[in-house]
Amino acid sequence: MPLNLGVPRTLTSRSELVLPPGWDATPPDDIRQLTPWVHYIRVYRVEHGTLIEEKTITILQSKIPVASWPEYKKFTDVVSPGTYPYVQLTRSSPPADSAGPPQPIKDDPKARGLVNEAAEANQHHQIDHAGELIKQAKAINNEQPFLWSVAGYRAMLQGEVTEAVTDFAHELELHPNEGNIYPLMASAQMAEGKRLDAEVTLRRRLKTIGPDPDVAIGLVQMLLEDGNSKDAVGIAEDASQADFANQRLRVLLGRARIKNGQKAAGAATLFVVLRETEDPGLRNDIAYELADADQATQEVEDASRKSVEQLTAESAKWTLSTAEQDISEMRSRSNLLVASWDTLGWTIYKSRTGHEPERLEEAKRYVASAWQNSPRPEVGLHLGELEEAQHHFAEALGTYQLARATAPDFDLRGVRQPPTGIQRDLTARIDRLKKTHPQAVIKEPNEKLKDELKLDAGPSHGQSIVAPYRLLLAAGGVESAVRIESSDGDHGKPDIRRDLDRFRRAIPASWVPPGSGARVLRSAVLNCHQEICEVMVTPLSATR
Repeated sequence: MPLNLGVPRTLTSRSELVLPPGWDATPPDDIRQLTPWVHYIRVYRVEHGTLIEEKTITILQSKIPVASWPEYKKFTDVVSPGTYPYVQLTRSSPPADSAGPPQPIKDDPKARGLVNEAAEANQHHQIDHAGELIKQAKAINNEQPFLWSVAGYRAMLQGEVTEAVTDFAHELELHPNEGNIYPLMASAQMAEGKRLDAEVTLRRRLKTIGPDPDVAIGLVQMLLEDGNSKDAVGIAEDASQADFANQRLRVLLGRARIKNGQKAAGAATLFVVLRETEDPGLRNDIAYELADADQATQEVEDASRKSVEQLTAESAKWTLSTAEQDISEMRSRSNLLVASWDTLGWTIYKSRTGHEPERLEEAKRYVASAWQNSPRPEVGLHLGELEEAQHHFAEALGTYQLARATAPDFDLRGVRQPPTGIQRDLTARIDRLKKTHPQAVIKEPNEKLKDELKLDAGPSHGQSIVAPYRLLLAAGGVESAVRIESSDGDHGKPDIRRDLDRFRRAIPASWVPPGSGARVLRSAVLNCHQEICEVMVTPLSATR
């Protein structure tokens, strides 16, 4: 029987690791694995002393035929959990008031060299060679700094996350002041499915070494997702006191206070940062939190509009014939722009005049465009509520069902997870509308969502193509397209004009709000097979 991958969807993640003062790192090589069924992209960069990893997994087809299993196995060998490169830190110029990482307890030059070689072998996926080097280093000095963390990386490369946790734990037992190991151990514990253990590890990092804004932000976000707003407030307060200039920390503190029932204090915290910041991303986050907390004042709506206008003005200069690093920035800003459309629409709706017909229609235009670009549970809930406010109950039911379908009940390991708050909310709305509008029920919402994600691009005219493209969308539809690379049977020179016409047929102009001057960078796959051509547009990540 075919291998079932579930509904076509996109999963995204972003990880950040703050480098120790006085240290630098060379980003690992990007990983791009493109198959007819799944696209996997992992990119790295270092910005302002932080190593950033962005990962995108796009499921293009729900089932893999048995005959294609061997090829898919090669794909999974490359991208399976644990296949992460080792990042070797290099000494730069430490600040005058910083000693850098703690001095090693026992350091043997020969063992140190073997550990560095093993780290390099890990980075090149030379698993056996790394294992031999680690064995030699252990024989010389079993307590060599970073020895057990390199062994932990090797275990991760083999998919042995439990062994990796054991190795990381041993490293920290020997060298508890190696602050960058705690987040790695927490990541391995998350891969084990042991979320609470990961939270304990991050708490230990803060207690052992002291405040760290990125560790605190990650931990507070996890606690809020767990519904543990009380502990989230305490950790966010401590971190904010240690680094008051960190606006993102204070935004999280305000959010945590609101979730903990301290609505006035939380809103006050958020309003202070809203008046300080010039960052459109932070401004968007704050506007969303305040609107969601029924604090959608004119000041909040103005701030949300300012973010949209700023990002729109930036996007007016975009073209597809730009440097790769600029493409990466365009992709990030597109995520933020689409999220800002959702925030602005939600802020308009939650305002004092939000239920007036013209205001409802304006709000819906923004949220509908956000939903088409980024079909996520929260955006679908917003669109459904707007449709209910317009008394379009059948449409609202369908939107809620599709939004619920974007939130799978199972994780990537196939393990059923307890329902999240947004999943419970959507289910309750669906059940309520089913009673009054049974004729509008979508019988198979997962299949319906899958069908809607495959856009009709017209006849294939006998061509067989599986080609990834970059697209630039504008209010009038697809403005331009460029092929990235080809892994198909179309070996001739690509006909960009022909394919651009196909994209314009497939993607409606409503993906950008009418009248907007914005441009949005999108990734898409053109798949022509048998008699038809289809377009699968990669949904944007959950940037808010």
